[in-house]
Amino acid sequence: MVKVIKRDNKILLCENNAAFEIDTDQWCVVREGEKYYFNDAKSVSCQFSFDGCLLHYSSVVDGLSFFVRLEIASNCVTFSLEPEEDTFVFDEMVWPGVVANNVGKLVLPMQQGVLLDSEENIAFRPSFGGVFGSSDAYVNALGFYSANGSFMWFVDDYYDSGYEVVRHKTSQICMRCLSSLAHIGYKRVMRLFLFDHVFDYNAMAHLTRKLWDEKGIVTLQEKVEKKPVLKQLIGSCVYHTGVHSKISKDSRFYHADGANEAIVPIVEVEKNVQHFHALGVGKIHLHLDGCGIAYDNQHPRFYPIDERTGGYPALRHLIDTLHTCGDIVTLHDNYHDLYLDSPDFDIAYQIYDRHLKPYYMSVWAGGKQSYMTGQMAPVFLERNQNYLRKVGVKSDGVYCDVFTCNPFDENFSQVYRMNRKDCAKYRNDTFDVLNKDGMIVSSEEMNVFAINHIDTCHYAPYPFMMKQDGKQIGLPIPFLNLVFHDCVVIPWMSDVVNGVNYGLYGLLNGGIPYLKRDGAYVNTDGSFSEDTVNDDRIKLVKEVCAFHESVAFSKMLKHTFVDGDPWVQECEYSNGKHVRVNFKRGEYEIH
Repeated sequence: MVKVIKRDNKILLCENNAAFEIDTDQWCVVREGEKYYFNDAKSVSCQFSFDGCLLHYSSVVDGLSFFVRLEIASNCVTFSLEPEEDTFVFDEMVWPGVVANNVGKLVLPMQQGVLLDSEENIAFRPSFGGVFGSSDAYVNALGFYSANGSFMWFVDDYYDSGYEVVRHKTSQICMRCLSSLAHIGYKRVMRLFLFDHVFDYNAMAHLTRKLWDEKGIVTLQEKVEKKPVLKQLIGSCVYHTGVHSKISKDSRFYHADGANEAIVPIVEVEKNVQHFHALGVGKIHLHLDGCGIAYDNQHPRFYPIDERTGGYPALRHLIDTLHTCGDIVTLHDNYHDLYLDSPDFDIAYQIYDRHLKPYYMSVWAGGKQSYMTGQMAPVFLERNQNYLRKVGVKSDGVYCDVFTCNPFDENFSQVYRMNRKDCAKYRNDTFDVLNKDGMIVSSEEMNVFAINHIDTCHYAPYPFMMKQDGKQIGLPIPFLNLVFHDCVVIPWMSDVVNGVNYGLYGLLNGGIPYLKRDGAYVNTDGSFSEDTVNDDRIKLVKEVCAFHESVAFSKMLKHTFVDGDPWVQECEYSNGKHVRVNFKRGEYEIH
């Protein structure tokens, strides 16, 4: 049983022979860079009980008072923060902050996962601010382990939470709470699990899965039983290509002296599929871009298709051919980006910040855009699907871009007011438009909030795979897969980058491989090499597909760096399968 001791402004948590310290002087409220410290409140009180303690902070700043409670149950300390007075507008709180650690390993949920040595002189906030529900955190758990003690945070209210790595003698995890529509809004809860021994990332993943099983998790086997078409995804390989791209002058990718529009006849895609089968490739999952107005153009409008591609007759014929071959197809779409030239654009649909200013950017092919409020996403997807049915196009699934990698949105609009938790719900409602029709649901990456609502994704890579130089802090670990491998199907890149065959990571992780990946944007989203289909590629693709067929419904039980060598890794699955990969030699063994 954990003991709680308060010494001045330090909280000491003792678990058998291990002691963990939290400095409450670090706790603060942040507004536009200015910090208001909890301990500077007009009144601070602390009451102890047999199962924890209650702290009361009165008037940290005018309009902001709250209770902080620590509740103990076995080796778990539940931290909660409940508002009493909540009129002060702020951005975030540094709370529960840092559990001080010495020398050991930090387990971070950045994309697939990162293992960071705390002795490395590193401090950073990930690209999206370290917020959960984005590519900065696929899983709502993270922690630290060493022989002298370990801890794991499980973030119950992850919708408005984030983390960063700070430096104080060692690299340490700092937990934060974001404001909800500029306020505390509701009771915040995080759980801290404490151990007096090594509790490594494998153990953390199993505990995280246990906690999610208690909430209710839908496995891949259960999804297949509800949606038979999903069987075709098992052991398939991915062919990602497009038929129409058009880059606006407002886009960052516009070529002032080059071509800015490309048409690939759909019949050419069909020929490529037949060619791949002639080479001995098995089931193909075709991820097709540009079947709407053009790739990344005029969303959320998805029609009509450009007739120069062959139009809807060619698309229908392609789908029939795929089905004859035992293949499946999903069509790229987007219900997050709201393009200003879209026939569906309406200022009411834009997302507004707390100053009631809409967000604008001009990066992707379609040019000037805003972000669309989440309430409209399922509405427009339903309408677009109805249109496709009328023209006789019935794909096997839809890829809803960015929903599982971009942070949850807030909207301060009085018409479509939305907090982050609502945003997550609307994204899942969008996925469920497809689920109710028995279609395959895909999004850009993989994230815990959507794990029961999507089947697959574009990728769920290690962070180094998104960098052209292939460099990454720490070591890559399959933390997501250790928690949810038996729930989803994850594709893996198969190209060779900086001498490393990324397809071997697909084998190690029991995923499906990319046969060919025509990236929509050069040197973006992990597309850093010419993706060539040759004999070596086909050989490895077939091996990865076969291995996925054997472990798709199995849990990943354990991942290890063999003899501590980061180049040699092994994964064990719940059905007894083992795979060992030597990335330096490009070799693998399956047992």
